[in-house]
Amino acid sequence: MTASSCCRSWLQLLLVGLSLTTTTTTTARADAQSQTELTCLLGSGDLLDSAGAPPPEAPPWQGLSSLQRGDENRARLAFARDDVGFWRGVTTSAVLRLELGLEGRAAQPAVRDVSSWLGIAWRLGSRASLRLRAFPFDTDYQRLGYLHALDWGGTDSERGESIFLSQEGGVPGLELSLTFSRVRLFSGLKWAQVDDALRGGRRLWGVLGGGSFDVAPTVRLDGGFGYFQRPALALEAAGAPSFVEGASLRAVWHQGPFEPELSPEPFRPAPFDAEPGRFEADAPLGVALALEGALLVQRLRRFEAPSTTALTPAPAAALYGSVRTRRLAAHLAVTWQSLAFVLRNDARLARVQTLPVSALEHAELSAWLGGSVALQQLVPSLELGLRLPAALETPSTLPGFGQTLLAGGAAGLVALPLGAERLPLLAARLGARLQVSAVVALSLFAEYQRNPNRLAPLASTSGVTRGFAPPDSLGVFSSAQARF
Repeated sequence: MTASSCCRSWLQLLLVGLSLTTTTTTTARADAQSQTELTCLLGSGDLLDSAGAPPPEAPPWQGLSSLQRGDENRARLAFARDDVGFWRGVTTSAVLRLELGLEGRAAQPAVRDVSSWLGIAWRLGSRASLRLRAFPFDTDYQRLGYLHALDWGGTDSERGESIFLSQEGGVPGLELSLTFSRVRLFSGLKWAQVDDALRGGRRLWGVLGGGSFDVAPTVRLDGGFGYFQRPALALEAAGAPSFVEGASLRAVWHQGPFEPELSPEPFRPAPFDAEPGRFEADAPLGVALALEGALLVQRLRRFEAPSTTALTPAPAAALYGSVRTRRLAAHLAVTWQSLAFVLRNDARLARVQTLPVSALEHAELSAWLGGSVALQQLVPSLELGLRLPAALETPSTLPGFGQTLLAGGAAGLVALPLGAERLPLLAARLGARLQVSAVVALSLFAEYQRNPNRLAPLASTSGVTRGFAPPDSLGVFSSAQARF
């Protein structure tokens, strides 16, 4: 597809800006950097595809550590510059990070800001520094929590990860951080414009803070807390203000890496919190293990008494680790997420009401094991994933049969056939990456998935009903990727 004139203008402006930045680097004695990622993917589709069957679900490892799987056609750009200030101990920084939505048939390709920021830092003595950062467009990457599956406080409503549920435009913000040799503290502020059905257009606020403490050279504690406003509840609750608040805590034991490295081959995307700064994960030698927990509390309407409200807890926990030598690398992650935590940012369900007392909640359980071997420039790899989806079980209209609703789908909850129960999804990916140069890599991989919960419309004498589709799917992919 040929890019539109709007897209070409964007690219020309970006290239001119990069040229000017590079030209002035020497005269201003500034440190300017640029990064670009281009990915081209060719996939076979589902080789076991049956008529009417939906596409395979995302594998269990997607979304655990990074937002991006990497296996999609895309372009990403990042420009950064650091300058020495006019006063002693003062430095300034600026980062422009963009994603170009060139794929598809859109007449105007989308240009998405990825938490671009500008900041000022002050050196306070030999072991302390203070930094103020301003985010003029969006603060999606400023979140609480550490493993991406357990983080919260984002603002991406298109992916269903906005803490404000749905807002108009981006979410600007500020962050103030104080760093010592063994202690790092931060506080932040976000604001979003929403069209509240009860109060009209208004601004919602969110505050967050936290830090990390090096207990010992190999042990670190990380923690954070936050409070975010949400649109008002329905009329039955007299327009009561809604909110979500909570805290995240993590203990890390490490020898070498700062935290566990959870980057699946062959694309190795950077961890979520590092994606605005780099596109590829680091590969430090060593071992790391982390135990993380999160607890959120939301105000919702009571199902049995809609005129009253209740505070609903949403807990989650994870254990994950990694080990890397000069040739071998392995990673493991096990997560537990309550149903309320899985639906924490679902605008279709999160601001409605509590679940009925007669309903039974089932948490989501996920496990991911992967590894790779470095044979010079060739890196074969294997990823294995298992996920038991979160679900809600309620009595059905037929005596003796229950109704199971799985979290997900277009409506937020997907009903299985009467009497059916949730079953685990199994996925495997076998691949290899050939590093042709320091910039370009070629990859080939096959991905198999067995999903017993896969549904499809079925024709019957009584009309079209929902039934189980063939559970197996298989796809083969090849890709070329450049990072420079």
